Amino acid sequence: SVIQGDGLWVFVKLHSWFSRTTEAGITNRMIAIMKPDQCKKEFEVASAVEKWEENYRRVREEHGVAELNESYKMAALKMILTEEIKRHVRPMVA
Repeated sequence: SVIQGDGLWVFVKLHSWFSRTTEAGITNRMIAIMKPDQCKKEFEVASAVEKWEENYRRVREEHGVAELNESYKMAALKMILTEEIKRHVRPMVA
């Protein structure tokens, strides 16, 4: 979308677009990490937690995202649990 002869601007526009897209992608991935889907059945919990850990590790390694505070990790992981399991988990103490 640049005029003939302005080839260098292609790289500037491409870099700008890619940066915005990447930032939005990272933000969406962090939202998914902080608000994972709740499991419907108890047998799904272990694999959902493993998937969450893998996604979290990947975002940190690939994008240099800072380590989450332990209380944030616990809050996110508790969202994965079924309602039945949540009734047996102690409330988090701040």
